[in-house]
Amino acid sequence: SYFKISQLSDEEKAKGVIACSAGNHAQGVALAATKNGIKSLICLPDGAPISKVEATKRYGADVCLVKGVYDDAYNKAIE
Repeated sequence: SYFKISQLSDEEKAKGVIACSAGNHAQGVALAATKNGIKSLICLPDGAPISKVEATKRYGADVCLVKGVYDDAYNKAIE
């Protein structure tokens, strides 16, 4: 995720990034976005481990907890 985010154009970076994850990918995207000065929103299912949710926030992402499972969080991210 870091490489992909680091390759975004200035126009893309200005829009920010959104991702969906059950936890580990969320942290990687959050860290990569923050290191590149990009705003990030991560959609996680509300059953994700609190440690992963809190770590994602500490890496600088805005977190959207979505009621349900991974597929529900994915659909929210697509929305």
